[in-house]
Order: sequence, then structure tokens, then C-alpha cells
Amino acid sequence: AAGVPGAFFGAGRGRKAFLGRKALFGTVGVPGSFFGVGRGRKAFWVRESLFGAAGVPGSFFGVGRGRKAFCGRFTGALIRRFMGGRVGLMVGLAAMVILQVPPLLEGVLKVLFPGAGEWVFPRSSLLILTGEHLFISLVAALIAALIGVSLGIAATRRFGRDFLPLIRDASSLAQTVPPAAVLALAIPFLGFGFEPVLLALVLYSILPVLNNTLAGLEGVPPEVLEAARGMGMSPAQRLFRVELPLALPLIGPGVRTSAVINVGTAAIGALAGAGGLGAPIVAGLIRDNPAWVFQGAAASALTALLLNSALRGVERHLGSPGIRGSEV
Repeated sequence: AAGVPGAFFGAGRGRKAFLGRKALFGTVGVPGSFFGVGRGRKAFWVRESLFGAAGVPGSFFGVGRGRKAFCGRFTGALIRRFMGGRVGLMVGLAAMVILQVPPLLEGVLKVLFPGAGEWVFPRSSLLILTGEHLFISLVAALIAALIGVSLGIAATRRFGRDFLPLIRDASSLAQTVPPAAVLALAIPFLGFGFEPVLLALVLYSILPVLNNTLAGLEGVPPEVLEAARGMGMSPAQRLFRVELPLALPLIGPGVRTSAVINVGTAAIGALAGAGGLGAPIVAGLIRDNPAWVFQGAAASALTALLLNSALRGVERHLGSPGIRGSEV
């Protein structure tokens, strides 16, 4: 019942007794008990219970206010860990491989859409469309990153602080304009194809980079900047050797968010004849073929998820030990 030291079913007061202080079936929930029902400090059914009914700290399916309850505050964090982990990455890669192999894809689509009549998109292979989609998305993300970081740097310098509200408002306004509207306005001047789609994506994806750049540069501790000045660094040296490396863990998630937004939005490129994964979506909507719509939508979503995982890995390798950016 209490167990001598180290005893498995000992009857004394052992510190490591199996049914004592760290009992498996303790009836009063003493510290460490597995199924204790009392107030044990580490009882399995109390503080770290699996199915705790009150959601106390550490409970798995607690319904109360547990700090780590699965159905409480950290549900989203646990889901994000799964989706961002190796399991989610492997599932995404497997699904993408199925989409890129026509025989496998046709078998899946016949099960999902038996009445479609024509299942695999015939005009171009999904691999080529995915390459076009990624190319325009990454080019737009790169341009948006250059513009956003440059504006963030300019707005945090002494000569640009007065323009900070204007820069924020202009970038916010650019993201509120729907990309389809930008396409409609740009096509008469730029024509059909790559250019109007690139313009729409760049305007739509500057804001995340700009906001994160501003947050990163403004979050550099003043003591660090003062120490850099004391070492005789010029403003350019402070920027490139101190401020930007410390702000990188915040700038990185902004660039990643911008790239993922572009992948999801680049499907409108099919409306301007720029190709990409929007082609099967538009064709499927015109011909009332849900199988084609599913191909384009699933490939676009999986591309965004895989790109997000890849860029997150790059962030881990490039991140500095300074300011740590939050997960986006």
C-alpha cells in the first residue's frame, strides 16, 4: 500500500514504490499516481490526466480551462505541430506524387467523381502546370520581399519615419484590392500573360513582408544599437551586421507568408492566359467537370503546404539567436 524504497508492490513508505508515492493505481491520487482520483501533484487522472473532465493543467481531453488541455487553449498548437511535422510532410508528398502520376490520379478521381466522364486534365500535364504555378508565385514573392524589406528599412531610418503611416496605409490598401480587379485594370495596359498576374500578386503580397520587417527592426534592443555605435560602426554596418540579422527571425515568416499567399492566389493567372494550376480549375468550371477542379485545387493547396514546410526549414537554418519570430 505504501511500499518500501524501490518496491513494486511494497507495503512500506518507499519513495519509489510502484503503488506508493508513484503508484499506478493509487486510490487517492497521491503525487505521481497513474489513476489517482485525489489531488496528486502528477496524478495521471488529475493534473496530467488523459481524459480529465475538468480540463486541469496537462489534461488531454479536458473540457475546462486546462493550460494544456487538448480541447482547450492548445488545440490549434497541437494541430499545427502535426501538420508542420514529418507526418504531415510525408502525407503531403505522397498526395502530390499521386496527383503527378496520371494512372494513379485517374483511379482516385474515378472513385471520387464517377460521373465526370473525363477525369485527368488533358491539355497539359499537372507537373508542367505546377512548375508554371511555382515559378510565377516565387518570382512575385521575391519581388514583394525586396520591396517590403526596402520599405521597412526606409521607414525605420531617421529620414523615413515621417512616411511610416503613409507606407502602412498604401501597403494595406494594395492588399484590400482583389487580385482579379488588378488583373482587369492591368490587362488593357500590359496585355494577357505573365506580366499582369505578376503585378497583381506582388501588390497583394507586400504587406506581410513589410509588417514583419517593421516589427523586427523596431524590436532590436536599443542597448544593442548603442553598443554598435560605441564600437564605431557606421549606419550601414549597424543595419547589415546588427539590425537585419536580429530581425531575420521575424522577416523570414513574413516572406514565407507572402510566398504561400501567392501560391494560393496565383490560380487567377489562368484568367489572363498565364497558365498554372488555375487552368484545370477554370476549365472544369466551364465544362462542369468537378474532377478537373479538384485536380487544380488539390495541387495548389498541397504546393502551398509543401512550400510552407520548405521555407520553414530554411528559416530554422538561417535564424539568428536574437529576436525569435512567432509561428505564422
